[in-house]
Amino acid sequence: MTTTADAMLDLEILSRAEKVRFDLVDKTGTVLGAIHPQSAVTISNDGGAQIKRSMSGFQLAADEYADVNPLSDRVRPYWVLSTGDEYSLGLFLFAEASTQRWSYGRTLTASLVDQGLILAQEISETLGFDAGTTASAAITRTFEAAGFYTSSVATTAYTFGSPLAYPAGRGGATYAKILDDLCAKAGYYPAYFDNDGTPQVRATESLADASPTLTYVDGGRITSGTIVESNDLLKAPNRFLVIDTAATTGDISYVYDIPEGAPHSYENRGFRITKTIEAPGVGDKVQAENVARAYYSNNPQSYETAVWSSPPDPRHDTFDVVNYRGVNYLELGWSLTCEPGGAHAHTGSRVYL
Repeated sequence: MTTTADAMLDLEILSRAEKVRFDLVDKTGTVLGAIHPQSAVTISNDGGAQIKRSMSGFQLAADEYADVNPLSDRVRPYWVLSTGDEYSLGLFLFAEASTQRWSYGRTLTASLVDQGLILAQEISETLGFDAGTTASAAITRTFEAAGFYTSSVATTAYTFGSPLAYPAGRGGATYAKILDDLCAKAGYYPAYFDNDGTPQVRATESLADASPTLTYVDGGRITSGTIVESNDLLKAPNRFLVIDTAATTGDISYVYDIPEGAPHSYENRGFRITKTIEAPGVGDKVQAENVARAYYSNNPQSYETAVWSSPPDPRHDTFDVVNYRGVNYLELGWSLTCEPGGAHAHTGSRVYL
């Protein structure tokens, strides 16, 4: 069998050699050199968090910390296989840094987060979008206002039915909150930074029809004894009511009932649990339906959830569609210990469509 990176990661080859490299880069992305944390760090990716990726357990010896500027430098970790293939695991900024002073210098203990830290800042200038602006154009403009001039945003023909304004200095408006609002209106997954550190916004998709990017089956890469399956179906909404609260020319609303085959549907429960979603500027009933479907797909209360562990697989990114035991799940998060053979925990959720 040919030794390829995919064959190694899919465990078609029963042994492999790997390591983790940490590059220190400046704010322009120029590599300053490699650094070496003194113990294994953990990278977590939580699709439901405002800042999705974080790195914990990051410690540097005094001689390496002397060359680091936590205010401007970044850390880019790579998973490296013996085939020479490298997988970036994100781009991280220092969020908290404490030092311990010794006679020979200062050692560093730090936590890091991805560039969502920049999007979490309050806007300094008012952002506004005219009626007729496409959601994808508004999302791109918001990224640019935050300083990101390269992004990948799904194209949509959907335009806002009324003007939208996000005033600076009011209500704690941040770039992240504006992006969440725009993505919800467009029926997109929330914005995130991918493994390469590029801003991404993707349209939601039907899990039943999607092609999974990764597969976990019984007898395969799932670590024995790590599976925990649960659900929140008793409290999960089975009806979503979307209302355009900015509409001035008449009522624009849409009622979306989840499929009757879902265990918590009205047909199976016998009563409705309604979730009302305010979507100012959604514009028409067709887009209101898209908002309802997207909210249903992204809402944790709509899921059956599975948690499992596996050998490390650096191919995971954010909102991956994963085939888990024969059924497509949306991966809501993962946690990876950055050392050869480190534990890799996954959380996947199922939506009935």
